[in-house]
Amino acid sequence: MKRNHVLTSLAFATLLTSTPVRGFAQQQSETASTDIYDFSKFDEKLLLDLFVTAQENGRKYPTVAELKAAGIYEELQFVRSHVAKRKLIDNADRLIPGTYAERELFLNLPMAVGKGIGGYPSKSFASDNFSFWNYTNLWGSWNHSLFQAPGAWADAAHKNGTDILSGMKFFDSKSGNPRAWIALLSQKKSDQTYKYAQPLINLLRYLGMDGINYNWEAMGYSNGDVVNFHRELYAIAQKEGFDNFHIMIYTVNSTLGGWDAPALFGSNGKRTAELMLNYSGSGFTYNMRQSVMMAESVMKTSKGLYAGGWLVGMDKNWSHLSSDEVTKRCGIALWGEHDQSRFWSYNSGKGPHDLMSNYQMLLERAFSGGYRNPAKRPAVADQGNNLRWSGSTPPLSTFAGLATWIPERSAIGGNLPFATYFNLGNGERYCYKGKKTGGAWYNMANQDIVPTYRWLVYEGGSTNVSTAVQPEFTNTDAYMGGSCLMLTGKQAAAQTDVVLYKTDIQGTKGNIYANVAIKNGKGAEQVSNLYLLVRVKGNPAWKEFAVGDVATKQWEEKRIPLTGINSGDVIDRIGLRVKNSDANYKMYVGKLLLADDFKAEPKPVEDFTVQVKEETKKSLSVKAAWTIAGEDGQRVLTNADANIDHFELLYKNGEKGKVSEIARTTQWATFVGDIDLPNAGDAPFVGVRAVSTDLKTYSPVVWQPITRAKQELLPDLPEEDYGTVELDMAADGVATAQKVRFLTVVKTEGGLQDIEYNASKPVGGKNYVDATHLVWRVKQGQTVKIKFKGYEATEYADNTTDDLRYCLGKGWLDLNGDHVFNGNLLEDNPDAGECLFNVGKYKSSTIYNVQSLQEKTFTIPNDARVGKSRLRIVFSDAWFEGALQPVGKFNKGFAIDLGVMIEGTNTSRSDKSGNWDEGQADQPEGLDITNSITNAAAEASTLQVDGRSMTFAHVEQAWIFAVDGTLVTTLHKPSSFDASVLPKGVYLVKMKNKNVVRVGKITMK
Repeated sequence: MKRNHVLTSLAFATLLTSTPVRGFAQQQSETASTDIYDFSKFDEKLLLDLFVTAQENGRKYPTVAELKAAGIYEELQFVRSHVAKRKLIDNADRLIPGTYAERELFLNLPMAVGKGIGGYPSKSFASDNFSFWNYTNLWGSWNHSLFQAPGAWADAAHKNGTDILSGMKFFDSKSGNPRAWIALLSQKKSDQTYKYAQPLINLLRYLGMDGINYNWEAMGYSNGDVVNFHRELYAIAQKEGFDNFHIMIYTVNSTLGGWDAPALFGSNGKRTAELMLNYSGSGFTYNMRQSVMMAESVMKTSKGLYAGGWLVGMDKNWSHLSSDEVTKRCGIALWGEHDQSRFWSYNSGKGPHDLMSNYQMLLERAFSGGYRNPAKRPAVADQGNNLRWSGSTPPLSTFAGLATWIPERSAIGGNLPFATYFNLGNGERYCYKGKKTGGAWYNMANQDIVPTYRWLVYEGGSTNVSTAVQPEFTNTDAYMGGSCLMLTGKQAAAQTDVVLYKTDIQGTKGNIYANVAIKNGKGAEQVSNLYLLVRVKGNPAWKEFAVGDVATKQWEEKRIPLTGINSGDVIDRIGLRVKNSDANYKMYVGKLLLADDFKAEPKPVEDFTVQVKEETKKSLSVKAAWTIAGEDGQRVLTNADANIDHFELLYKNGEKGKVSEIARTTQWATFVGDIDLPNAGDAPFVGVRAVSTDLKTYSPVVWQPITRAKQELLPDLPEEDYGTVELDMAADGVATAQKVRFLTVVKTEGGLQDIEYNASKPVGGKNYVDATHLVWRVKQGQTVKIKFKGYEATEYADNTTDDLRYCLGKGWLDLNGDHVFNGNLLEDNPDAGECLFNVGKYKSSTIYNVQSLQEKTFTIPNDARVGKSRLRIVFSDAWFEGALQPVGKFNKGFAIDLGVMIEGTNTSRSDKSGNWDEGQADQPEGLDITNSITNAAAEASTLQVDGRSMTFAHVEQAWIFAVDGTLVTTLHKPSSFDASVLPKGVYLVKMKNKNVVRVGKITMK
């Protein structure tokens, strides 16, 4: 699609950057592996053949043993979605009646960052947490290979009634010829049906995905077998009731013509595919009307026809989209780009929280319009729709918003309960009822159903648009998870209504009530002035219920009887009302639950397995997976089939330790990073339980004790935790950054004791240098200098000049001792700013970065906090300014930390960071220790290599994988293995003891 896309074997790229055991006597930590996922074995033919074999054996699906033998079972749990797509409710009463009711939006975008790895659960808080499913019909999963898109994103999509494709096939002049794929599809059985047709449908049903996606800019899509194969897929899907099955094709055509309609869309009422029309420049084709008429002539519908637009910018021929009634019947598609969504890559911020806040506001202006309220939008304009900040003017401030053409969607139907914690799917920390229980996290499977209206704000009791209160998502506080809703007063107003959800829900048993969790954002006690609004179908008047006052400075949960609303009443709107607000009003909302006395028993969790992924002397990261009884070779379960809404991951220290919730997910697997283990004697237990669809009944907790590795084999966790900063190994340009993008000099002047760092060769690996052993002594009120220079690459020496001249750079100094780098410039905000300097230009070369010493002068504030501190300098690619952050993953750049000691006698500034609740979290609700199940403890597996001999201890089963992901051998209860049979190279060794898996790496010379 205008650019090349090559899916790389990311797991072993990550593997090769960490230190393996050499082929001589040396014992390693069993937890040396920090790579989380291994998709090197994910090949569409291998997957399809597994389902062919199952079909030949009278089953729809492979057995667990077959999937394990193929080496893909563990990762497959993170690809699968068990969340059934929710049914959309009628949009006849849509907000903007002039929109065409059936017009749909296809976002043919990547998720998060990185080909093949983006979007999977991690501990990278500052990650793409797309949240506008309420306007999105179909998601393309562009950065993933076929059948490998993350199930966490599928869960998020399905909760909101959005379909999601399982990944991409690329056929163009750069990405490969379709001959092999055509040959595969063309194979037939003796009955002349296609060999791989039914297995492909079975595979998608097993994964919980809704179709396949092609970038087919080469010949071959009109091949007779390709056309007939695609038609057979649609016929099978229709027969099985797989009504949301899709085959999406993007090709070079900008018009659907009579000659290619049979191959790209269908003929005589028989569906072949759905089509994204090629764009004109970056805008939409002007042949939408012609294409709609052709689609309707061959299929009696234009559903599945989308006009594509390249998301390189938002200046397009938007005015053409509604040029006539026929054109309105063409869907809209946005594409861009291969590695990460342009919405994400264009986003920027001063720090991680600012980045995430700006991202949600950018999405709001893109979808709801420049005023962030779909009820009042700027006029349609083809030009001036800037995707980047212009001084203090936010991006897309004048854009009309996709809501101008696409109706809002809601899938909130059926019976109570309905709940949201306003979770976006990530957080700086994991919170349970406002208290911290875990570190930074990212998991789209914990994203709540998004608001139908973003943000629909009216004057109280009317439909007059108001700006008195601004709603927004924030990660700066959370009640449950990592984010919440923040209501900020902008001006005085008697009443302001925030309409959140369009619904079609009703109670079934007992009294209906609400639970609302609130907190004063000003950190004080006050009246909340907040009311819950509920509207019953057939009655246009809101029912108003007072939430109550805030009696403390912390989160409080209020139970509210919804008097006057009875079982059988259909609730069709949910919102909030703020009374008597002013510019000082600030209220957080962290939970909104509507429920009754309905109860249901969830099926219990089985086969709970924990894989240790990272371990230090004071922390542990785990990758966990489980099953639910009822799946077999003929049936896959959705969570709803098992009366399950979600799962909770729990932790306790020791058999009788206090229990805390550390994660939630709707998948049957998750990753939890950096579980806190402050003491050498800590005995970690990780547990999981299912939560019923009634949201108050729980399955027994299944506990897995994890015997820790020997302390002397574990790395130290830094005493001063400033958060990790490292090269994004999944983004483009990793090899270039590791080769030529690094600083050769960093030195200081004017301090009490200056320092100098020098390097003559690249760092490699994560392109990060910990030089905190060099300590710069400075004094309060002292004016000092930092000088630095990057390595200058040459064609002669390096075969490239793609060095730090093509980067943006920033430096930060912690001035208040909170171990968090405030993103404001010190020069602009001397009281709070901690960003010392900026260098480089967006999408430009800055030769000074590498040809001379950059010199930056600043003054240490008079109230800078006395004591240890840290200077952090980060460079990131100039084309991806949003990745330039003091923590997290930078794009194609370099980072270095240096020690600082601030001295002085003045009073130090406060080190308070944010307004988080303090103290220890409560134990989870509904916890029944007597009803829990504890698996047997497992000794930590160990691996020792001496010459060509491998010695195992505490290993029930081991698997040795080659660099290309091939399973070399499986060992049962091994004590030793003669490694002389292994060719030279790096190998991954997975070792299982009971239900705990550990990973080792070896290099055979």
